[in-house]
Amino acid sequence: MRFNTKSFDDTYGLFDTSINFGALVPKSENIISYIGKGIFGGYKAGFSDKYYYTQDMVYTKSEHRDVWNYELNFTDFQRDLLIFHTWEILGRKFQYYFLKENCAYRLAELLDLVIEEPFFESKKFWYSPMDLFQRIESLNERNVSEGRLPLVKEVNFIPSARKKINSLFKGLSQDKLRVCNDIILNGLKFSKNRLDEYSVIEKTKILNASLSYLQYQINAVKPKKDVKLETRRRKLLLARLNLPSADRKIEKVDYETSPAKGQSPFRYGVGFSQQINDREYLNLKMTLYDNSAIGRNNLDGGELVAGDISMSFNKRDGLKFDKLTYLKVKKRDLKEIVIAKEKKMSWDLGAFSERIHIDSKYDHNIEGAIGKSYSFLNSNQISFMIGCGLHSVYPYARYNPYIEHRFDYKLIRIISVLGVENRKDQIETINNLELQIDLDKNYSISAAYSNETINKFYLSYNIYR
Repeated sequence: MRFNTKSFDDTYGLFDTSINFGALVPKSENIISYIGKGIFGGYKAGFSDKYYYTQDMVYTKSEHRDVWNYELNFTDFQRDLLIFHTWEILGRKFQYYFLKENCAYRLAELLDLVIEEPFFESKKFWYSPMDLFQRIESLNERNVSEGRLPLVKEVNFIPSARKKINSLFKGLSQDKLRVCNDIILNGLKFSKNRLDEYSVIEKTKILNASLSYLQYQINAVKPKKDVKLETRRRKLLLARLNLPSADRKIEKVDYETSPAKGQSPFRYGVGFSQQINDREYLNLKMTLYDNSAIGRNNLDGGELVAGDISMSFNKRDGLKFDKLTYLKVKKRDLKEIVIAKEKKMSWDLGAFSERIHIDSKYDHNIEGAIGKSYSFLNSNQISFMIGCGLHSVYPYARYNPYIEHRFDYKLIRIISVLGVENRKDQIETINNLELQIDLDKNYSISAAYSNETINKFYLSYNIYR
């Protein structure tokens, strides 16, 4: 939470005070202990106050996250109440629970006090940042519809350092991009002849881009120090200082809409399906947390789905559980432009239980994949992935290279997958196709075809709440 000062000598508000809530985690903590203690309340936590630029360094520059800054309309009384209460709780210790009593939960408590509106209407066993910001959005929509003062004054998109770098390098011609990559890889000493072919203005652009990228790399490894990077940056900086000063054009990063304006993460759906026995079934779906790649509020094709349950019913076979997705995570690191030393990897990870036969035989499995992703023609992404999995039915270990194509344009999204997998001592082709059309923020229609699941085809009407 950031307290805006609107100081005339601090245009970007970097010296504004910010309040953060976080767990007190020992530096040497291993990942298994970190996960266990985070879920079951093994850490103490508290509020801390810092300059905003320290948060900006962590989120946008080191962790390469996009940030949406919500400026709220508070009365003088609400603002003072928030300041005084925050001062009271600074230094207090709380129990930290990753799933619920986390940073989003504690900030929601502060807003609950100040705005005097409930932020915890649902009885879910988790509370996420998405829940907090979607509640802010819903209260703002209500105030606007009732002719009251909007809760949200403005929403600003703050792109990650990686997106700023991509935007900067997109503005270079191919020949200048090659010189930049040469400088980044080999240093100025080995690239000086190529650099001298350009005018002073063009040299300035190339050096500015190269310096920005090296600084981006240095920030990414902090608090560690990379002596080679630091040395290379200093040499580039000296070369740049030998050139005349010039107005530096700030490359514009395309505005991205806040995910909180998308669909609620809780989804349920009803429809029908045709299964591998060619019979028709009533199909029921419920997802406790749905931020899927086919959904409206995904980020760059990424995905986080937890507790996705699919069931089917007809008079002959009764009620059957088709599939339970315990957790599915997908990261798509898009290679929009070739920059030296950029090692962008996409990956998938998931745990599932799914019915593989009409007589209710189930396969419990864990699957993962790594690969490369590329974007093209604005609305398209393609990923080349190599996957493997552990299964409870033979064959117990499987591999499945596949190609995934994703199309996203306004209210329509399509994901298609073509691959192969070793099954029953032979290689079988995998074909999946999924379509979703948004009717509005709370409703959508989806359809899918697959030759690897119990449901060959399904059509569903989805509701988000």
